Amino acid sequence: MKLCQIDVQHFGQLDNVHFDLNATDLNVFFGANEAGKSTTVAFIKQVLFGFHLKSKSSPFFEDYTPLRPVSPMGGSLIFEDGSDHFKLTRLFAKGDKTKSGLLTVVQNGQKVDQEVFFSRIHKIDGDFYAESFVFNQELLTSIKQLTKNQLLEQIYHLGAAQSKQFLEWRDEFQNNAAGLFKPRGKKPVVNQLLEKEKNQQLEMNQEKDQFRQYQQLETQKVQVQKQLDHWQSDQQTATDQLNHVVRLLGESQSFSRYQSLKAQREPIDFDDDAFQKARLQEKRIEDSQERLTTK
Repeated sequence: MKLCQIDVQHFGQLDNVHFDLNATDLNVFFGANEAGKSTTVAFIKQVLFGFHLKSKSSPFFEDYTPLRPVSPMGGSLIFEDGSDHFKLTRLFAKGDKTKSGLLTVVQNGQKVDQEVFFSRIHKIDGDFYAESFVFNQELLTSIKQLTKNQLLEQIYHLGAAQSKQFLEWRDEFQNNAAGLFKPRGKKPVVNQLLEKEKNQQLEMNQEKDQFRQYQQLETQKVQVQKQLDHWQSDQQTATDQLNHVVRLLGESQSFSRYQSLKAQREPIDFDDDAFQKARLQEKRIEDSQERLTTK
């Protein structure tokens, strides 16, 4: 990503100023004090990341309102990224409560979401930009106060976006590790955690043994249930056979009585004349009974 043009509309002491950055390797801004060199650097940063004015503390150049009462404040930057051209225009007018200004991003002549541009520069922020690309007397003074290790960290910080936050995380992790591995004390935290993990491992092994015993008992239960079902089936078969035998025995006793009665049967001499006389005698008895009843 290369910056090619700077158009300042109103910013600090600069009004309607245009810069073409045509050199392929290096562009140099040379001028006396108060000529606008630092103002130009601040303009680039604030068009990219917002006009905070006095509402937010930031590492580099925030208070650059126009010297004369004009509105809006701001301007444009044009970047080249391979075959793509990006134009960023940020303007701040009176009454804008955001204090950051309105940013418009145009890619190859067509308006796009600002995330399209910032994804190309890996979403760096204003602090990273100032710490990585701006070097002035104030920063030189602060560098002299750094230790060797701090200076190395700052150099590493230039290698990636959000690396400052990574360094903060590293320090936080180191502090946490120091708390876990304290050499003093009867029981360091890490030993307590290891002891807890050991106890949990023992409990888990006991639960595994109990589970294996449960599985064995469950297998035995299934086998016993199958044997019980088999025995119940045999019992039902035996019961059916017993009932059949009892029924046959009852039928046998009835047949025996029949045979006995049959053996006791005696022939009776009873002809047709005797039968007619018997019927006649029965008729007389019935008639006599009726007469007695009517009287």
